[in-house]
Amino acid sequence: MRRRKDERGASALEFALVAPVLFLLLFGIVDFGFTYNNIQAVQYAGHEGARAAAVGRTGSSTSCSPQGTASSAGASTQQLICLVKDRAGLDVADTRVKIVLTADGYALGSHVAVCVQYPLQSWSGALAELFVGKVTEGKGVARIERLGSTPIEATEEPAVSGSDWSWCTV
Repeated sequence: MRRRKDERGASALEFALVAPVLFLLLFGIVDFGFTYNNIQAVQYAGHEGARAAAVGRTGSSTSCSPQGTASSAGASTQQLICLVKDRAGLDVADTRVKIVLTADGYALGSHVAVCVQYPLQSWSGALAELFVGKVTEGKGVARIERLGSTPIEATEEPAVSGSDWSWCTV
């Protein structure tokens, strides 16, 4: 079949019109997948941290270098923060943790909340403007069932830029 001269280049023009929409859709799917994974990881880390605090097993590593006032907390508290960051599996420097205790403090029957923040980001770069200033947050709350060898303290790392810890309560 022969094409007429006036139809030459029609396929290229159609591709040029459709390609940006297809690529935007593709990059949107990729960014959504990574974002959903990060949201799940932050929520999981909060729940795991609260559970670890509730049973007195805070881990053994303090190598994650907690930031802000958390850096002067006791060893068990720093170990719990590092455990939470490890469970999140995200960039340790960008993951922030806050530990909240009820008025009773670290005592049997009281409650502990472990809150986690992580900044959202575009992996493809195509939708980066949609993620600016957005933060995913996760929280786990548990009743303290067994005390660890040293008490856990209420402490917090600085909140992610553009966010705060007002939502993090027991």
